[in-house]
Amino acid sequence: PDAKSELHISVSDRVRFPTLFERFSTRFGGAVSNPGLRPERTQNYEIGGAHTFGRVEVEGALFYSHLTDLITSFPMIYNGVAVTQSRNVNSANYMGAEISVALPVIKKLLVGGNYTYIHQYINDTVSAITRPTDVPTHKAFVYAEWKPIRHLRFVPSVDIASNRWTTNTAGTAYFRTGHNVNIAARVDYQITPQLQIGANASNLLDQNYQMVSGFPEPGRNFYLNLRVTY
Repeated sequence: PDAKSELHISVSDRVRFPTLFERFSTRFGGAVSNPGLRPERTQNYEIGGAHTFGRVEVEGALFYSHLTDLITSFPMIYNGVAVTQSRNVNSANYMGAEISVALPVIKKLLVGGNYTYIHQYINDTVSAITRPTDVPTHKAFVYAEWKPIRHLRFVPSVDIASNRWTTNTAGTAYFRTGHNVNIAARVDYQITPQLQIGANASNLLDQNYQMVSGFPEPGRNFYLNLRVTY
């Protein structure tokens, strides 16, 4: 609409076919095959925009997805053993909003962040216990980018996520994982136009958390990296 604004709208219809793993794998005795698993179909709608208010850049969007024959992992008892099976659920609706902000505080310091809200609802006509897994309701990311001297960049960040549903390792019940806060930092130095070295530190609070049952995330960790472009 003008030099400082941008608007967009998108509509899509997509099909995701079940993989051989989802249809036939028994997960070393922890699952039951389902050769009749049907494809999952989704209609997606999004409207959003961006605008610059002086020095502040703001972007946002509203989105909605309607899924039919949703493929999900269903906990069950088979021959007296707790297992899971990939099944089709009647339908599901995902809706939410997201916003991001970037502000150059001074010439060498940029502060920004984003927030996403997602509401998920599954309409399962067979079982009322099915829950949408792996996606938090609230998610936020805040960062700063500081360039104290030429060629040097320092980026601290905070990644925050709320509860998400998962199944226990036996596949017999759903439960929430708990929220997590991941504080990280990165420093990069551009030695030449083609050569960059860097160091990263993640989960500085050494928080014990998991996103999927039975698979805890790494504790406090550090690593170095070297990037060469040509």
